[in-house]
Amino acid sequence: RVPVSPRSDLLLRVNLAGDLYRKSQFDDIALSVQAGPQFQSGRDRLALSLTAGHRWYGLAPYATYYGLSGNWEHPVGDRSQLRVDASALKEDNAVNRLQDADRYTAAVSFDRAFTETTGGGVRLFGSRDDARDPGYASTSGGGSVYAYREWARTTIVASAAYRRLEADARLF
Repeated sequence: RVPVSPRSDLLLRVNLAGDLYRKSQFDDIALSVQAGPQFQSGRDRLALSLTAGHRWYGLAPYATYYGLSGNWEHPVGDRSQLRVDASALKEDNAVNRLQDADRYTAAVSFDRAFTETTGGGVRLFGSRDDARDPGYASTSGGGSVYAYREWARTTIVASAAYRRLEADARLF
């Protein structure tokens, strides 16, 4: 985070994630970079970013994506927070051009601290993958709930989620 003014910063985020196996032909690795401004207005915070990423499967190029993302955080009282996230990305699939897609996501979250050591929240989310081929295009949505408790030097978290996926067409 680099301060630009008293009410704005420049944020840079780098994320590397992967599932690695004994046989590298199944490795799934993703690298992404986000950069953009974050603005503070009163207690609200708005962040916008340009996003780019690459994914490898079996150590071979699988997909590249780029686009815009943003989030807005709004405190609700002293113990709660409302958050809205959205993104619009363009994905180029190196393995199957029929899976090239415009991807849109949105989510709304509400988090609350019940006490100094407990809390929880709910999240509603949705996404649209508008792929070149209708067999790979889909819409999904769902929700999740979570609760946590601090116990000594450990945080215990319980969560549950539901997601529904609808494809535009059958593949076969």
